[in-house]
Amino acid sequence: MTTEEKLAQHIGIPVEIRDIPIRGRVVHYATCGSGEPLLLLHGGTFGWGAWHANIPTLAKRFTVYAMDLPGSGRSSSTDYTKPHFYEDVVDIVSLFVDALKLQPLTVLGHSFGGWVAMRLAADSKNFVRKLALIDATGFGAHASLPELVLSLYPVAWCVSKTLLKPQRQNAMLEKFLRSAFYNPYTELPVEFIDYFYENMRRSHNLLFVSRLIAARKELDARNIFPGITCPTLIVWGEHDAIIPMQTARARFKDIPHARVEIIAGAGHVPQIEQASVFNERIASFLYP
Repeated sequence: MTTEEKLAQHIGIPVEIRDIPIRGRVVHYATCGSGEPLLLLHGGTFGWGAWHANIPTLAKRFTVYAMDLPGSGRSSSTDYTKPHFYEDVVDIVSLFVDALKLQPLTVLGHSFGGWVAMRLAADSKNFVRKLALIDATGFGAHASLPELVLSLYPVAWCVSKTLLKPQRQNAMLEKFLRSAFYNPYTELPVEFIDYFYENMRRSHNLLFVSRLIAARKELDARNIFPGITCPTLIVWGEHDAIIPMQTARARFKDIPHARVEIIAGAGHVPQIEQASVFNERIASFLYP
């Protein structure tokens, strides 16, 4: 049994794992539940399993489609040295929605997946019925000095092959994962940690993050905020050190019809770190 299959089994409800060809590529995804379509777009290269703590709640009212974004998980790889985020990701996700006839739908996007979700919502006003953005990329273009160093691809590549080499016995990689949490000792299922290690071997998150930082001006989405007209929920971990709430909060009001939920005791990944609170807040937005 693969790490992905073990994680799906851990979730505790029937989850189907599927592939679909899109523009010459393979898009890998998990689906479960019943009801209106709900699309989940993960951050980084973490894959659909980043939603393992939320899928059981969401599947009670929706047919969940949790993608491995292009270049992540078991979807086709992309060339990190020449990223084209719109063509390589947004277009592919839009074609995925068309191919499975999911319109209209609700979209949840975390981190980089939040940026993708914003683009979908702004590009087609009738495409997205409701939108939830979780610690989303795109609320600015600031980068710290350490981030600027990491944006140098050779630096990131070297670290990914040494200090953060994706081997299960390398405890530093799990420490890297937990750096996104407010509480680095947050209990995580071993099935998810094993899944994380395997995904890092396929597409290292550090290399992807390096490209995001390098393309931070391209990914600044503030100019499209007025075009996001569907009901929107902005969720943020109060102690997010990766995209600090303080740097983004002033722009929350620029998205029409947006409501804001700050999750206490959470860092960049509130849907895992404070899953029960997150699930409750999302549920109250999606089906009040």
